[in-house]
Amino acid sequence: MNNSDINSLPPSDGIVRLINGEIVDPEEFDKIMKLNCHYIQHIVVTGNDRFYPLALIFPDANLFSDPDYEITPLEGCFCPRNTTELGKCLTGCMRLANNELENRTDRIQKGIIINDNTIFENGIQVVSDDQLLEKYASLIEDIYSGKTVLVNDTYYINSKQIGSFL
Repeated sequence: MNNSDINSLPPSDGIVRLINGEIVDPEEFDKIMKLNCHYIQHIVVTGNDRFYPLALIFPDANLFSDPDYEITPLEGCFCPRNTTELGKCLTGCMRLANNELENRTDRIQKGIIINDNTIFENGIQVVSDDQLLEKYASLIEDIYSGKTVLVNDTYYINSKQIGSFL
């Protein structure tokens, strides 16, 4: 898909258009993250008219108290028991995912893990991505404004690495 094709897509196409004109397609990032961590239930990437994309990561909170051992964790991984432990694990996973992406503009610089099981019912998402972005608009704005003091069951991730382009 070339840039003219992408620019003709409707706003809810999943494509993020940054303020500098770069286009981010989060599909591959989403796929890599979910392959590396079965705790991730859903990811929404936002960042239209911003300087960088931001991933909202929603875990399957049921796995915190009842881990699914049918899926073997990657070597060196552990089964997290809460959002903070998952956040520490996913910080490295985001960096690895970004390194795997061939298209540098599709890399996600920052993320936030939000443990909100009200958006799923029996493992099925019952809230649209647009509704999630609306529900967490103030939290998203805080992150873009540089405020990273989080409350409740959230965890902030900065995947920027020394020597990286981010």
